[in-house]
Amino acid sequence: MEKWNIDELEAYFKSVTLPTEINLDQSQRVTNLKNFLDTHFSICRLHNGHSTYHGFYLRLLQAKGVIEKTVNAIHTLDDSNTPGITL
Repeated sequence: MEKWNIDELEAYFKSVTLPTEINLDQSQRVTNLKNFLDTHFSICRLHNGHSTYHGFYLRLLQAKGVIEKTVNAIHTLDDSNTPGITL
């Protein structure tokens, strides 16, 4: 059972300005990102590496990817009206 790199992921979220809500994909919308991160990190810390809870870690990685894309798009376009995210 391989452990997940939770500390590095948590440091990333602390280093960026977080939006209020995001779309993880077409079917998953997070309307309270702070609560989402708090609960997902708690679960991942309690069950680090356990395959049953791997989905929580994957959703954290997915959220990071969405935020990174948005930050890059904002810097590239200098436009804060990027679809899929509410600042």
